[in-house]
Amino acid sequence: MRTLIAGAGSGLGRAIGRELAQRGHDLILVAGDELGLVAEAGHLATCFGVKVDVLTVDARWPEAFRKTLAKAIEDGDLDNLICTIGAWRDGDEVGSDGRTMRELFEINVFAVIATVSIALPKLRAANAGNIVGIGSIAAIRGRPENVAYAAAKRALESYFESLIGSVARTGICIQFYRLGFLDTPAANAKIADWLKGDHRKIAAAVVGNFGKNFVGRYLPRYWRLVAWVIAMTPNKLFLAIAMRHRQAQGGKSPRQER
Repeated sequence: MRTLIAGAGSGLGRAIGRELAQRGHDLILVAGDELGLVAEAGHLATCFGVKVDVLTVDARWPEAFRKTLAKAIEDGDLDNLICTIGAWRDGDEVGSDGRTMRELFEINVFAVIATVSIALPKLRAANAGNIVGIGSIAAIRGRPENVAYAAAKRALESYFESLIGSVARTGICIQFYRLGFLDTPAANAKIADWLKGDHRKIAAAVVGNFGKNFVGRYLPRYWRLVAWVIAMTPNKLFLAIAMRHRQAQGGKSPRQER
């Protein structure tokens, strides 16, 4: 088995790579941090005896990203595609400069769609495989912060709903997750410990769900209840809580790391 992980440089992408390597998958690791990626590839190859290819490319540069990815995928088989690409930015608010908005959509939406479009012909030819996308609980309901990020993740979920329909008569399986907060330095004291997900447990769940079809499953699973509460909260109360939280952050949103 050979799996491409777009966004494999750290966090969840790295954890999924390790989970797959333990199960004997050869890997293509894609991220922008060359030194970290090469070190991780060496670690996986040494510890688990798998073949690991490294592809260093920045999702913020769409033309280079697409060309580099297409060249890497054209040679060899491809059995699974996992897209953990994603980024937040401080100051992501209504009225933010257009550059920030475009960058967040480029990373969170267009880079993922480009990756799927490039990999899909290989999977269609094999009539098998899995495509995994990562959304966010931030897309449940719009807030005064993380505006472009939440909108991008909502758009990505809609794309995966279309994708699951387009491959319905094939052997390709689609999984799309609404990801909650993970246990990262960025979350630290700002997020209650019980709300933070463990990368390794989530990675095991993602790989364990290969072969299934769904869009909108929460990870960690308890975020389903949290999401229901968020969705059902009256608008005035929801906005008051959101603004109070924002003021407690000093007017800034914690950057999410996967």
